[in-house]
Amino acid sequence: MLTKLRPFIHTFLKEASSMFEMYVYTMGERSYALEMVKLLDPRRVYFSSRVISKADCTQRHQKGLDMVLGAESAVVILDDTEDDLVTEATIGSSRVWSKHRENLILMERYHFFSSSCRQFRIFAESLSELNRDECKSEGALASVLKVLKGIHEKFFDQELGANLSGRDVRQVIKMVLLLFTVDQNIIKVNNQKSTNERTQYLSKSVGTLVRPMGMILVWKVVFLSSLGCM
Repeated sequence: MLTKLRPFIHTFLKEASSMFEMYVYTMGERSYALEMVKLLDPRRVYFSSRVISKADCTQRHQKGLDMVLGAESAVVILDDTEDDLVTEATIGSSRVWSKHRENLILMERYHFFSSSCRQFRIFAESLSELNRDECKSEGALASVLKVLKGIHEKFFDQELGANLSGRDVRQVIKMVLLLFTVDQNIIKVNNQKSTNERTQYLSKSVGTLVRPMGMILVWKVVFLSSLGCM
């Protein structure tokens, strides 16, 4: 398997780790998850042993927060998947985050290889075919990082008082996303996209960021594009 790291990934992980404690949460096999973590975090600075895989999921074809330590009101999910992948064995698609859609921020999938476009039924040329790549300073990860910083800042706003127990990050997500609507790399959350558009943002793995003081960010491993990845 040939895997391409998304531009800006190292800066993203470094800055995100200063705000969140990071986990990897994948609907893939654990062996796959561990290999991806080695690639992303070879020194185990960001994830350590915090990896949740398909075998840990409590519901089939669904991603949930059962294995994540923290209140749902303090969880942010970053993923390029809302609907499960349609296969020959399934008719239609299922909502991967059906119970936590208000916590979800959808972002653009990284289609560097042409095989990725074919796998996810994207009828367009891949980045490699176009002989270009995402911009580090203005690409999807840079845009998402701005949103995460905004969410973190608003959630821990000292003007709202020292008591965090009554805060709900889902309301913060809505507010911050409205401020970042000019960012075309951020896919509007939840109901604002059609079914056809959602099917273009399919995934098998997700990562999670958890902050000890009560804020959690769950995200897919949106940092990779793999040639021959299943």
